[in-house]
Amino acid sequence: MFRRIINNSQQRTAHIRDGRFVRMLGPGVHWIWNLGCFNEFVKADVRMVIQPVVAGDLIPADVDGATTFEVGESERCVVFVNSVLTHVLGPGRYRQWAVGARVERRTFDIRAAPVALGEEDTLGVNGEWAELVADRGQALLLTRNGRPVRTLEPGRYRFWSAGPWSCSAVALNVEALEIVTQDLVSADQVPVRIKPVATFRVTDPLLWWEAKQPRDILYTAVQLALREAVAARGMDDLLADRKAISAELLERSRAHLPELGVSLESAAIKDVILPGEVKAQFNKVTVARKEAEAEAIRRREEVAHTRQLANTAKMLAGNPVLMRLKEMEQVAELAGHVDKLTLVGGGELVQNLLGGRLLS
Repeated sequence: MFRRIINNSQQRTAHIRDGRFVRMLGPGVHWIWNLGCFNEFVKADVRMVIQPVVAGDLIPADVDGATTFEVGESERCVVFVNSVLTHVLGPGRYRQWAVGARVERRTFDIRAAPVALGEEDTLGVNGEWAELVADRGQALLLTRNGRPVRTLEPGRYRFWSAGPWSCSAVALNVEALEIVTQDLVSADQVPVRIKPVATFRVTDPLLWWEAKQPRDILYTAVQLALREAVAARGMDDLLADRKAISAELLERSRAHLPELGVSLESAAIKDVILPGEVKAQFNKVTVARKEAEAEAIRRREEVAHTRQLANTAKMLAGNPVLMRLKEMEQVAELAGHVDKLTLVGGGELVQNLLGGRLLS
């Protein structure tokens, strides 16, 4: 007795007789003798170009129209069908059907350390891996199972999500260190609030990564240096020369820093804030100082003016002609302000004025 097997162009059927593979039936109608033996027929849809080979599969690896390949425990196989990424295969055994499609397989060892990728190495986007680019503004710190190994050179790198390798980006440009306003006491026991500012730059990403909480260590170094600089100065010095204090702050901060793979670029005092009552006292002192300076200036001007008058008087006393010229200048200046002149006196006064006797 016969059994009819029909395959369309996208189907293949494996003929298994008494537990042994006989042949692969291609497209068309097939008649199989079905008496005296146990026949099994396993259909396959070859539109699925890549199919996993399950346990107990009896189809040989070299069967006509298909090839079998394996992916190791530490491997991933990326499959392109007609230049389109279709599969990312994990460990296992797979069958690839030859159906006219252009199939490309690329196998990767996910345990291998990442290397810089060439421009031609493009796999697209997939959840199985990530691609990161190291440029001049940052460094990629390579880690294996969470432990830092080395810094990657500039380039593009691929990291498999199931692999032991990963990376962290470390910025190499100058960054600001946020420091809160500090409540301190000066050498003359005056309470003061100071706002410091600082900037830093990572120079060794590996040391920076290995340090536990490196920003906190950097913060503490600047904080200690600020306390030392303020405690060594009185309030007047703090208000008078911030530039010198900032230079000392930077030097002291660098001295407190351990090996962190970081360069402290700057440290300075941004604001000096006095409590209300202290500020009021300093305002009184400042006003009194300015008033004293103004009084001293007024006295110097008075002395200079008196000295000038004395010199003038001395010159006039020794020179009668110069004295008469000075009198005439004063009379001329006075006459320039007179609009109307009224004379009270006898005819002799008028005659003297007309004769010029008064001015001779």
